[in-house]
Amino acid sequence: MFTPILKALPSDYYTGEEKDTVIARAASWTNMGNIIFVLLAGYLASLSWRYTFAIYGIGFLVLVAIQLFLPVKTLKSETPKLADILSEIPDSSDIVGAAGSAVVQEEEKKQIQKVQDEHDENCIKETEPMPLFVYIVAVCMCLFTMSVYLLYTNYAIIIAERGVTDPTISGLAFATNSTVAFLISFSLPVVKKKLGGYIFAFIPFCLGLSYIIFYFAYNLPLMFLTQILCAMSMGTAIPTSAILILKRVCPDNAVKGMAFLTVAMFTGQFLSPIVFSYLPTLFGYSETTIQFILVAVICFILTAIISMNVKKFGTV
Repeated sequence: MFTPILKALPSDYYTGEEKDTVIARAASWTNMGNIIFVLLAGYLASLSWRYTFAIYGIGFLVLVAIQLFLPVKTLKSETPKLADILSEIPDSSDIVGAAGSAVVQEEEKKQIQKVQDEHDENCIKETEPMPLFVYIVAVCMCLFTMSVYLLYTNYAIIIAERGVTDPTISGLAFATNSTVAFLISFSLPVVKKKLGGYIFAFIPFCLGLSYIIFYFAYNLPLMFLTQILCAMSMGTAIPTSAILILKRVCPDNAVKGMAFLTVAMFTGQFLSPIVFSYLPTLFGYSETTIQFILVAVICFILTAIISMNVKKFGTV
């Protein structure tokens, strides 16, 4: 319930590059929260399994903090209406005379309308249906999350099967994953500036490379490298998808847009073990790890397509 609301908040308080930065930083702190609360839950579980549920009590502190520190005024409440702006325009007849008054005022109206149109570009009203673009991003993130959780759900099992190390080390690997995702999301403005339009190719490339390495990895350093590459992909994809949707919807519809994105990602998590348990048999393979190769091939094909059409994809 809270996730889409919190993801939509930057649209109420920020615009432009500043909004993109806040969205990326918010996503990064989500990853940091994963690290902190998993460690805290582990400590509480060592005392009693019942204590782990006490972590949810922190939600009440968040609600109090929102009431105390979240500003009441938003961009929407502070944005003047077009009629209010026009009413404050001085009488142009004092400047150019009665003959030119109508012409100047008309030009001023056009300039103000142009500013308002730029603000509303690619923007939908609350009563209108979501644009197709939002559904496309949501479906892409559903498939992406499904692919990422292929690694998450099989990591400890494959470590044990290959005898690389104690499967309990997977906890440290996932903590590394969250740390790298935090750093990538936090520095997304820099990454976006360096990669430009290639940021969309960067996401499937890192995931595909991660899965190729994981398929052939039989030592601990390579196993950890797969988590790092996967985290680089996920740390870029999650805030980027949120930025893309929030640029296409008005603040009034931001929560709805983020709700679509959140549902899509949770659906991907749910479907991942179901889909990938049957995927190898569709291609006539009995080896379960072949699914990593299949996903990697798809990722590299997407990377090539995006790279060859980078101008069409633009940038974030």
